[in-house]
Parts: sequence; C-alpha cells; structure tokens
Amino acid sequence: MSAPLGAGTYYLFAGPDVFDTVPCDTGQNDYWASLSFEPGGAGPPNDACADATAVSEGVTPYSNVGAFTDGPSLCGALGSDVWFAYTPSSDGMATITTCSANRTYDTAMTVYSGVCGALTSLGCNDDGPPACTNPGVPFSGSTVVAFVTGGTTYLVQVGGFGGATGSSDLTITLQTGPCITPPPGGFDEAEPCGTDTNGGCNSIPPIFTPISAGQTVNGIGWASGGTRDTDWYQLVTPGPGTITWRGAGEFPFRLFILNGSCPAAVIATVGGGPCSEITVSADVPTGTFNLFAGPDVFDGVPCDTANDYWAEVTFTPGAGCSGGPPNNCCENATPVGVGVHPFDNQGATNDGFLSCGAAGSDIWYDFLAPSSATYVVSTCGLTGLDTVLAVKDSCAGSEIVCLDDFCGLQTEISFSATAGTHYLIALAGFAAGQGTGELSIAEDVPCAFVPDPNGIPEGEDCGTDTNGGCNSIPPIYTDVTCNGTWTGTAWAEAGTRDTDWYRFTLTAETTVTATADTAFNGVLFIVDGIDTCTPGVPFIATTNCGAPGTVTGTLAAGTYVIFVATGVFDGFPCGGDNGYNVTIDIGAAPCTPPCPCDFNNDLVLNSQDFFDFLACFFTPGCVAADFNGDLVVNSQDFFDFLACFFAPPPGCA
Repeated sequence: MSAPLGAGTYYLFAGPDVFDTVPCDTGQNDYWASLSFEPGGAGPPNDACADATAVSEGVTPYSNVGAFTDGPSLCGALGSDVWFAYTPSSDGMATITTCSANRTYDTAMTVYSGVCGALTSLGCNDDGPPACTNPGVPFSGSTVVAFVTGGTTYLVQVGGFGGATGSSDLTITLQTGPCITPPPGGFDEAEPCGTDTNGGCNSIPPIFTPISAGQTVNGIGWASGGTRDTDWYQLVTPGPGTITWRGAGEFPFRLFILNGSCPAAVIATVGGGPCSEITVSADVPTGTFNLFAGPDVFDGVPCDTANDYWAEVTFTPGAGCSGGPPNNCCENATPVGVGVHPFDNQGATNDGFLSCGAAGSDIWYDFLAPSSATYVVSTCGLTGLDTVLAVKDSCAGSEIVCLDDFCGLQTEISFSATAGTHYLIALAGFAAGQGTGELSIAEDVPCAFVPDPNGIPEGEDCGTDTNGGCNSIPPIYTDVTCNGTWTGTAWAEAGTRDTDWYRFTLTAETTVTATADTAFNGVLFIVDGIDTCTPGVPFIATTNCGAPGTVTGTLAAGTYVIFVATGVFDGFPCGGDNGYNVTIDIGAAPCTPPCPCDFNNDLVLNSQDFFDFLACFFTPGCVAADFNGDLVVNSQDFFDFLACFFAPPPGCA
C-alpha cells in the first residue's frame, strides 16, 4: 500500500489481522515489512495550511491537482486539500462554495476559526445540504455557510471526496444586516433561540404549533454542532385542495409539506439561500398536514447572529385527488383478491404520501384477506415502471409496510393478515412516475429451508447485528480460517438490515468460492478493500429459498469478506423464514466439526449449555430450541439435546 503525505511524523503499524488463533510458538509467527519514501513533486502553492492563499469576497479559481492531505478530514473523506485564508470585510453571514460550472471533481470543504494546528470547525460539507449541481457537471460541489466577524481571518480547507483532484472556483459572498421583510400581521413562534420546543416528529412526544390557512409565523432558526432547529406547524384542511407554503430566512432556509403522521412522509420540499424567498405547494385531500420551516444546514448558524425567518401558509380549495384513474383516491380503492391484476396509474395524483421511495402518482386497492396468513404483493417482472408499494390498515391509518426497490426497480412486499380484515394496498411510481403493468397478490408459501445440522452457528440472535463488519463501530467480523458451512439468520426492518460479514485472509493467490442457501431473497458478495472499510464488490450473486447463489473468484493475497444479507432494507422482520447456510471454501483445511450441543457457542461443552438450552426451551418463541432443525420446537428437541449432551460426538470439548 502507499499514500501521499505531507511533511510530518507518522506511525506505521504491522501485526496480525485477527485478534485470536495466532498463539506464540506455532512456527508461524514471523512477518516482514519494508518501507520506502519518495519525495513528492511541488504541489499547489497553498498545499499546506501554513501557506493558505489570502482571499476575500468574490470568485477565486483554484486547483488541488498534486496536493497532499494536510489537515483533518471532518467530512466527505476529505483529502488532497488546498487552503485559503478568508478575511471578511465586515460582520455577516458568509456563503463559501465550490458550486461552479467550471468544477471538474467531487469536492469537500471545511471552514475553521483559529490557526493552523489549533483549528475549530465552523462547518463542513461534502455534497449534503445545501449540495449543488451544475448542468453538464457530473461532480457534486460543496457549500458552507457561517457567521463571520469582519477583520478576523478564517481558514478554508478545500479538497476532494476520497482525495479526488481537479479544479473549480471558490466563491465567497457576504450578507450583512437584516435582509427579510415578513408580511404584516404574523404571530411569533415564541421559541428562544437555542431550543427546539416545537420539534414536531423530532420531539418525544411529537410537538407541533397549530397554524391556520392565511397565517404567517415569524420564527427563529439555528444550526450548530451538527444539530439544527426544526420548527413544525400543523394545518388541518377543510377539504381537498392546494397547500402553498412560502417564506424566507436570514440563513439557508428550507420548507417542507409533510403528511400528518410520524414518521412523516415528504409531500413536497424546497430550499433556498439566505434572504431568498422560496415557495412550495402540493395538492392534498382532506386531512391533517405537517409544515416544516428551518435551516437547510446543520452547522454555521449559531444564536445571536442572523436567525430570523418568516413563513406563510395559504389553502386553495380544489379537486384534491379526484380525477385520474377510478382508484386514484384511497377512499375509492378497487376491491381485489388473490391473483394478478392489471394496473394503470397514468394521470394519478399523490394521495397517500407514502414514507418510502419518493412515491407519487399512487393508486389504491382494497384487499379483503380470505384467511389468516402472510401475503406477498409484487410487481416483479410485471411492469417496466419503477414502483413503490405500501400496505395501510386504513386510509387515515398507519403504514404496515412500505418499500421501494426490491427486484431491480420493481417492488415486492409481504405482510401478515387476519382473515376477514380489509387492507389498503398503494401502488405508486418512484418520483411520481406513471405507467401500466400488473400487480400480483399471493399467499406466501412457507419456505422448506432447513439449517445445516453440522453447520457452525453464526452465534447471533435474529434482531441483532453482532458481526456487522464495516457497518459496526468498531468493525466486527466472523473470522474464517478453514473450509466449512456456517448457519445464521438475517432480517430487515424499518430501513435497517442485518449484514453478516465473514472475514478471511489469503497468504497467496487462491480461488475462493461461497454458496448461500437462504430462506429469503438475499444477496451474497465477496468484498475487497476491507482493510480500509471502503469495500468494493467484485463478485455478487442473489439467492432465494430453493435457489442457492454462488460467488467464486481468484483473489490475490490479502484480506476479504464474504457478505450475506437480505436483498431489502425493510419488510422482513424476525419470526419468519430468516435462516441461511453459507458454505465457504478459502482453499484451507476443513473446519473441525462443531459441537451441536455447545448451545451458547463458547467452544466449551459444560453445564452452562444445559441451563441455557433449558431456559430457551421453556421460553415461548425461542427458535434456537429447535435443536434437530425440523422447524418445530417439541419434546424431541429436548431428548435429542440430552442425547448429545451426555454422549458428545467428535468436536465437543
């Protein structure tokens, strides 16, 4: 490995890539490492913090080509940085940005007060809000907004995401004095700066300020230390129509129109810079809606600076979700049963405001469950439209499940239903896309998956993620040093999925193969770049019940990971068919057969395993008590465990 570095002192680490299984006196404890250093060429003149280029308000072209990394990387994996020393002409709100049509790379930026070696961040930005794009420029720019004091010098670190290099313009503007004029007759938000008393869905319990059509609110916003003030107002519409929400702030400002539930689904949003009036509107049915007003940044707007904003809501009665397809409105959902049904959402409006996938142009189906079972709703292979699917318990009720992509750009969801109960199924287009196709509704057939009785247990309870690899802090892996089969579980719920990472190290070029047999639609990867937790995925396969997936590849010496997970991030809770077997061949000797009655997987068979099995066996719902893997917990599991415990097979210590 190699890395471009600036002048300074660095530490070099060499040692085992595991925390166990390398005892002394094994005869395999030696290593070697070599170090070389090549002086770098001359970088940009402002490559180092100490050599920052002096700038003021205006436009400054720059390049970071050839630059080293000289400073912290607070956001966006900032590297290859160059430096600017900005001295504002007066007090005010400074907007510092690389958003330029001349930009040739993906930028990242941090603004500091203080001096080199003793810096305090005022804000950092990769390509998050307020991100910028320019026509024809395929790279994201960066913007930091901060309150500055005239005559004080601030240091601006501009680099590239992941050390990317290129050129752009650094543009600095300064807003001084009050710059917004609210309409007359507004009411005050009555929240002290630095607090968040009407935080809406961000509060526990949720807290909203009521607002009526035609009213204007005069509020205060702030953003500091990665936290922003979020002001939520609640509007009740007397019928279908159009909500218009407009306003302006002395800071980067954002407005949202959201549905009336928590977590709230975004109906429409707009953002703008300091002192700019912005407007957003949405056609809505009768109901309750949340309106958000606040900073468009998470830092750089402390109290006692320019903190004022105003926002006005109006409502125009209109058609709401009427018109369009006959099932455009939830209240007019088309009755359906099990089977395949044609759909057409052309001309549909947004009635459901679903919480996932930027859903719009939704149409509705009323499904009466014929029996108590799990049902699968799918558009996979049935349309070319990028779909979003959801199930609600009623039009004004709660979502049971909502999902965007599952099988490419199409969607599949499942939900548990009670016989004789009505469920509302929404089919929408991603980003309000429209088209035709078919919708399938079928009763789920339980998978006949059986865990390998001779497999090595993953050792993770369903619902947890104890070997989450690079998704854990610090990273945690299941280390693989031999060829064998591991048994585990996977789940996905509320936007989070369980990711199981099996790490192995090759000392020479080796052909590696992994095969996963899963009770669910899953993905199987061989991942590289794991030492830096910026993994690439050179080999990938999909897997499902009865259709195992295999990945294989010839890999150079190094550390890699076999990754197993569901193919979705929601709609697959524990309590169903969550199991998998993954067989891994890394060109090593076969694993020692595991001890099936080592119930707690501590590699020692003792009385604790007996007590742990009893506790699980007599706890309803403890699926680990299915000792013989026949998918039923009964007395046979108890007898089989006792037979193993009192007559341990090979592999039991």
